[in-house]
Amino acid sequence: MNGLTASFWFWPFLPGDNFFKSASYSIEALCAAPFMEEKANLRAVEAEILAKRAEISKFETEYREVCT
Repeated sequence: MNGLTASFWFWPFLPGDNFFKSASYSIEALCAAPFMEEKANLRAVEAEILAKRAEISKFETEYREVCT
């Protein structure tokens, strides 16, 4: 995650919070969706790229054989 995006954010504040005193705190972020569909799409595109790379490599080898 590179930053806050436009969506629903929940920021709880308890009554009696004193913003003038220093306090220690921790921020916890939870992912609401596992992005399974996007991951599958990305893997499919990567597979296409690898297949195309192999095809181009094969073509390059055949081309070099013909040119020599």
